[in-house]
Order: sequence, then structure tokens, then C-alpha cells
Amino acid sequence: MDFDKKATIGHFNCIIQKKNVTLQPLIFNKQIINKMKRIFLYFTLVFVGINAVQAQADWRRGKWYKDIPENFLTIDLGGSYVITTNFKDMNPFAVSAQVGYQHKVRPFVKNRLSFGFGGNIGYSYYPANEIKALTADIKIGDYKSFHYIPIMLNATLYFNMRTSYIYFGIDAGISLMLCERDFQDNYNTFLIDTMGIEIPVPHAATYFADAKEDNPLALTHVIPTAKAYFGFMKELNENWRLRISAGVQYTMGYDLSYKQVLYDGTRHDVEKSVIKTKDCIDPFLNIGIVYSL
Repeated sequence: MDFDKKATIGHFNCIIQKKNVTLQPLIFNKQIINKMKRIFLYFTLVFVGINAVQAQADWRRGKWYKDIPENFLTIDLGGSYVITTNFKDMNPFAVSAQVGYQHKVRPFVKNRLSFGFGGNIGYSYYPANEIKALTADIKIGDYKSFHYIPIMLNATLYFNMRTSYIYFGIDAGISLMLCERDFQDNYNTFLIDTMGIEIPVPHAATYFADAKEDNPLALTHVIPTAKAYFGFMKELNENWRLRISAGVQYTMGYDLSYKQVLYDGTRHDVEKSVIKTKDCIDPFLNIGIVYSL
């Protein structure tokens, strides 16, 4: 044959030239190749993303979880029941709130124990009780309400379980008292019986703090304070926890200035004087949430 002739055989282009046959591969379109690359890249990223999400959602199963430190932000609400004899009749309970931060170190002793260190600041309100007459259930006045702002450092020992903790903690610091607080103490009078023997007769005297009539909101005392407590914390997910704790709070006594004393059902004006109040130890209960950074 004296001329060239093209033919298609299967997927190949054939060039027939003077009885000599040459096969050339089909060249794919570059646009198709680019689309395939993009599709491959897309599915690769989706696969990696799904695995990352699964790893995050199921991070508690990872062995590395056992060895990581954590940082907690805490919010607690609670209350205290006043059982100290010298204060329970005047301010029988308190409501409180606090926020804090704590660093929990890497576990040790087979990943069962951890220490936590941090601090918190709070607010407590002690509403006043009514003053009742001795001989009848008649209101003759009110005691003073007051506030505490505790500023504390804390240390906690955690017993770690899979998704929960039992912990024991100690807080220590100061409480800023706002407004004045009344104080009650015992005193004795003596009767002489027919044999000439003195018999002590106990009484309770209430010392009214020397304050203005409206007991204004102002800093009055800085009182050393401490807490000891135990609690339980449960993980809700990888970030949030719910916790509950109970314990006792200690506040040190302080010097109280007064000009009035209530005894035998009557207020008595006296010269301005100072009395040392008693230490106060009362139980409390808190419920809070924790966010793990």
C-alpha cells in the first residue's frame, strides 16, 4: 500500500503504514487524572478525620490516658449548718458558692493515686435569726446578718477509678468578714442555799457587735479559715465532671467590740468593751461541676 491508513483495534490506535503496524497506548485526559487525585485526597482526609474523632470520643480507652496530668476549673454551690453553740441561735445556716482552679498531677502507685494543688475564692451569706422573748414566742428584734469571702489554697488526694474518683481534701487560707456578727457566751450567777453553799446558775448572754444600725457592708475582720472534706467525682464525658463533697469548716475566734449585752430577756447598755469569740467548727455540703482543660 502506497498510503497511510488509521484504524482502531480495541483500545489502541493503529497506524497502518506500508504493511508495518505500530501500537501506541491511549493517552488519558489530564483533567480526569486531576479529578482522581482530588477524590483520593478527599477520602484520605475523611478517613483521617473519622479516626481522629473516634480517638477523641474514646480517649479513655487509650493507655496514655492513665499517665496524663489534668487542669480543673471548678464551680461549687452549697451550704453550711451552724452547730457551734456560740453562734447557732443567731445565724443558724449559710449558703455559699465558690470558683477555683486545680492542677492534678500524673497518677502513681499503679495509676491509682493522684495529687491535686490549687486555689479557690468563694462567697458565703449567713442570714440572721429573730430575737425571741424568754417568756413568750414574741419577736423583739433581729440579730445581725453577715458575709464571708473565703480565699483558700487547697491540696487533694485522688483515688482514681476508670471514670470516677474518690478524693480527700484540705483547704487553708483566710475569710474576709463583711458586716459584724453577734456572739453568745455563757456566764454563771450564784445562788446561796439554806446550807450557805453557792450554786452556780448558768445563763446565756448575747454580745451585740458594735455596729451602725444598718450594719453596713464593709470589711470588719480577717479570720484564718480551714476546711477538711471528702468527696466523689464522676466523669460525664472527656471534659465535664460532676462532684459532691462534705466536710467541716473551721474559723478562728477574733476580738469583738460590743456595747450591748442581752441577758434575762433584756438588753443592757454597757461601756464599750471587747470579748474574744470562740472558734467555730461547722459541717458543710457542696455540689459542683468541673471542667477539665
